[in-house]
Amino acid sequence: MKMMTIFFYFFIITTSSHFLRLSNACTFTPGYEVRLINQLPWQSNLLRFHCASGDHDLGFRNLTSWNEAFEWSFCDDIFHRTLYFCHLWWEPRYNAVFDVFKSNKNQCKKNNICYWIAKYDGIYFTDDFRNTPAVLTYKWELNKPSTSASASASAPSQI
Repeated sequence: MKMMTIFFYFFIITTSSHFLRLSNACTFTPGYEVRLINQLPWQSNLLRFHCASGDHDLGFRNLTSWNEAFEWSFCDDIFHRTLYFCHLWWEPRYNAVFDVFKSNKNQCKKNNICYWIAKYDGIYFTDDFRNTPAVLTYKWELNKPSTSASASASAPSQI
């Protein structure tokens, strides 16, 4: 009987953790979502970007139309050390590198969603897309002549 009880608890713990991983539920820490939105001018609105954390590379991607978005969700690290950054390129001339989520800074206070919007004059941020106007947070940096979409660049000017 004791062996059956141990097996039962083992089964419950194993299957529940499996289902939690499948649903991307955050058990001990808050869950967050980051949305990167392309609002570049329609004549030249290709936005190329690469986002990653220390252990999760989201790869190089493109947003090709106005108001197109890329989003991902994650659970904060139990020690609140989660950091995601993005490198954005607009045309061959401009780029921006910045942290889109940093646990100890946590800008995503409303609904745990960070909205980053790429516009003609820079990168805007809001944590409440419907009710709070986005604020210009980073300006585009000019690429050096040898810089391409796969090369690194200096950090943008923060507003």
